[in-house]
Amino acid sequence: MTAHSKVIFGAITAIVIIGIAYFWQISEIPSEKNTNPSEKYSEEEAKTIIDDRVEKVISALKTRSFPQLSTYIHPRKGVRFSPYAFVDVDQNLIFHSDALRNIITDQEKHTWGTYDGSGFPIELTFEEYFTRFVYDQDFANAKNISFNRIIGQGNSLNNVFDVYPNAILVEYNFPGFDPQFEGMDWKSLRLVFENEGNTWYLIGIVHDEWTM
Repeated sequence: MTAHSKVIFGAITAIVIIGIAYFWQISEIPSEKNTNPSEKYSEEEAKTIIDDRVEKVISALKTRSFPQLSTYIHPRKGVRFSPYAFVDVDQNLIFHSDALRNIITDQEKHTWGTYDGSGFPIELTFEEYFTRFVYDQDFANAKNISFNRIIGQGNSLNNVFDVYPNAILVEYNFPGFDPQFEGMDWKSLRLVFENEGNTWYLIGIVHDEWTM
C-alpha cells in the first residue's frame, strides 16, 4: 500500500469511527418522556372522568369533613400537601387516610416545607396549614376551574406534571381580588388524582399563589 493510499485509508477509517461513535451517543440519549397529563387526557376527557369525584373532594375540603375526605385518599400513597406550585417530594408532608380522619384534633406543629422568599421553615399545626395553604379562599366557588390545564402562572417552578405524570389535575382559581394589584393577588388550589384499581384517588393537594 502506497503512502497516499494509507492516508486515504486512515481518513476513511477515522470518518467511520466518528460516525459510529456519533450514532452510539444518539442511541444512548433517553427519549423525552411526556410528563404533561393534558396530552394523555384532553380537558374534556379529564372532566368527564373526574368531575363527580372532585366535586365531593372540594365539598369535603370546604366543610372540613376530614373523615369524608379520607375516603378519597390514595390507599397506598396517601396525599401530599404542597404549599406552593413546586412539589417538594423531600419536604412536603404526606398523610394517609387513617391519619386524616381525626387530623383536626392534632395540635402538633409539623414542618411542611419552606416559606417562599424567606426560606424559613413552615412550622404549623394541620389546622393552621389548612387555613393558610389549602382552603384560604372559597375554592368550591372559584371563578375558574380547569382540568389538566394550569391557570395560575407565577414565578415559582411548577413541576406538578413531573411528580404526578399519570394523574388528572383539577385547578380551582381566583384570578385576583383587589384591582389595584392587577391580578398579582391570584390564588389557586390544585387537586391531583391518580388511578388505582380503576378508581381515581386524591394523591396531591397543591396550593399556589404569586410568589416573590
